[in-house]
Amino acid sequence: MTRLGRFVDRRRRWILAAWLLLLLAALPLSLRQQDELRLGGFISEGSQSDTVGDQLRDSFPSVPRNQLRVLLVGGEDSAPSDFRAAAGAAERAVGERENLTLRTEGAAGARRVGERRVAVLALEIQASYAKSLDISDELRTRFEGGAVGAGPVRAQLVGRTVYGATAQGLSRSGLAKAEAVGFPLVLVILLAVFGSLAAATLPVAMAITSVVVTGAVIFVLAQVTTMSVFVSSVASMVGIGVAVDYSLFMLARYREELLGGACRGEAWATMLATSGRTVAFSGVTVVVALASLWVIDNQGIRSVALGAITVVTVSVVTAVALLPVLIRSLGDRAVRPGRIRSLTGMVRAALARRGHPGSAGFWSRWARTVMAHPGAAITGSLAILLVLSLPLLAIELGDDSLRQIPADHEVRQGAALLERVGEAGAGSPVLVTVRFRRPPGRQDLGGVAARLRAQREVKRIEGPTVGGDGRTALIAATLAHDPESPQAKDLVRRLRAGALGQEGLAGRATVAVGGPTATAIDLVGLVSDNVWRLVVLILVLSYLVLVAVLRSLLLPLKAVVLTMFSLAASYGVLVAVFQWGWLDPLLGSESLGHVQAISVPVVLAVVFGLSMDYEIFLLRRIRERYEATGDSERAVAEGLERSAPVISSAALIMVTVFAVFVLTSLPGVKQIGLGNAVAIALDATLVRLVLVPASMCVLGRWNWWLPSPIERLLGGPRGRASAGARP
Repeated sequence: MTRLGRFVDRRRRWILAAWLLLLLAALPLSLRQQDELRLGGFISEGSQSDTVGDQLRDSFPSVPRNQLRVLLVGGEDSAPSDFRAAAGAAERAVGERENLTLRTEGAAGARRVGERRVAVLALEIQASYAKSLDISDELRTRFEGGAVGAGPVRAQLVGRTVYGATAQGLSRSGLAKAEAVGFPLVLVILLAVFGSLAAATLPVAMAITSVVVTGAVIFVLAQVTTMSVFVSSVASMVGIGVAVDYSLFMLARYREELLGGACRGEAWATMLATSGRTVAFSGVTVVVALASLWVIDNQGIRSVALGAITVVTVSVVTAVALLPVLIRSLGDRAVRPGRIRSLTGMVRAALARRGHPGSAGFWSRWARTVMAHPGAAITGSLAILLVLSLPLLAIELGDDSLRQIPADHEVRQGAALLERVGEAGAGSPVLVTVRFRRPPGRQDLGGVAARLRAQREVKRIEGPTVGGDGRTALIAATLAHDPESPQAKDLVRRLRAGALGQEGLAGRATVAVGGPTATAIDLVGLVSDNVWRLVVLILVLSYLVLVAVLRSLLLPLKAVVLTMFSLAASYGVLVAVFQWGWLDPLLGSESLGHVQAISVPVVLAVVFGLSMDYEIFLLRRIRERYEATGDSERAVAEGLERSAPVISSAALIMVTVFAVFVLTSLPGVKQIGLGNAVAIALDATLVRLVLVPASMCVLGRWNWWLPSPIERLLGGPRGRASAGARP
């Protein structure tokens, strides 16, 4: 880090010019990243739904890959000629394309729904899911707001890829809204912390730089692989929080050294050697936690991890290779108090007279108070965390496409109208493929079709159709229910359990059940089956990284255990809010009856990474004081005194950033934002300010115990902590 500091100092102008060029190149790509993201990517490799998709592509190339529905909605007195004219308008809006087929014969079958008459037209798309999303997005904008129609009859577009395209649009607008609210709030908090506009602006500038550069990387990655629609939101919320936090830690250390009497050069060098090194270690810890998501073999989840890893990496680089340059260039202006300081100074003076947070020595007294009653502190804090965790016992995972869209959106209302017409399952059939070892007979196919038709949820079937290979048969079942409904999911589970007569086909054929409903079930199963592997991997990797950073065996163990308590509490809150709907009116959302499957692993990885961040910043300061004094309790008190104000400010910023994303429209993003906000808030209060000092008091000299062989493996003893670490 010292060598890097010398290089940065010598090449300040060149480094600034390079960053400026990078930003100019990245900005246009970053602004276009949302156009390249997909609601898809959540296919479970090797699942039955994946198998059906492969067989459709290989054996049934002429079967439409995706289907939409065009609703023609008129008044109860609308004439058949009005519906025919509206169908013609819809046909013109769709245009002439080889991969699009609009079947207008449904215009003659308008049905009465309340005070309206509704006709349903089928629109077939012969393209991949990704291409179908692009087509649907284009068509959606043409049909939006009833722009297509004739006379009193207006056309409305619904269907799975329309829902995906709509979610993309909501993701774009939600991200813009969150950033527009989040950045000013972060700036206000930083102004209160530093009392200097220049100092407050620097972390925000680092966050903007990190998010913009990451956006460009996401755009490039989306050209070669599927990137989920959730990537930008997760990368933005993590990037803003992490970049600001890292910058805050660096600036706070620089200011602390100046106030301690160091000259600017010495303060700058110490900042890089201490906080700069800690930022690098913390970044590695976060990246390791996020990389653990690779244990789940799913491109959507991995793409979210990739976006978050990218923004954390860029944030570390900006903190150690751009922020020091700006601090050096700004000189005293980077830390000089402005007029705002007089206000915060008055507040702190008032707090000092009352012994409140913000006054000199408060955190030291707080730590000593906690350490005077460690048993009560530990028992009380764990009791609170356990109570918050109780709803976790009832957690149900799910996956939705349509219900990602707000209930008052015209696409949702169109889907509800389709259900009232009795065509809720149209366009999203359950697909059954039967692959025989040798060409099947009529009796073989008829038996499977009859069993499928006999299921109470099935409205009609198409097929069986034998594919080009002569051995694979396809049957499509349109349901009377919404494909995301419990009835549809129950049907898929029954079919897979043997309701299609699989036992009688054993040895002769293999049956697979796919389609949108099956895809969602397979994703939930994939996450449920692998989340324990993810937990174990994150625990082990985080522990090993912390052992290397903290040079202790027990402190890392304590850290990962306490983080699990915070995480369990945040999951409990997610269940109460989104599964049970406790805060639906306040959040403007609707209870889904489950927690989104993608939210569980993403919150797990992000929370673990960021919690380890705060653990490293706090314990490295405590270690510094222990190496200087050799007194464990004094080191905890003084370390907390020096780090708690900065950690509390950083956590407040992080919680604010995550909480802002609860204002977005997509439930998946809301859940990730709220889950992270709750976990970080608990981690920065109950864990860092109560459980850490209390548990360190109980452990005493065991805190820094490190067996000699491991000590030598890590590079030998380092200071008093290592020398006196044996209890």
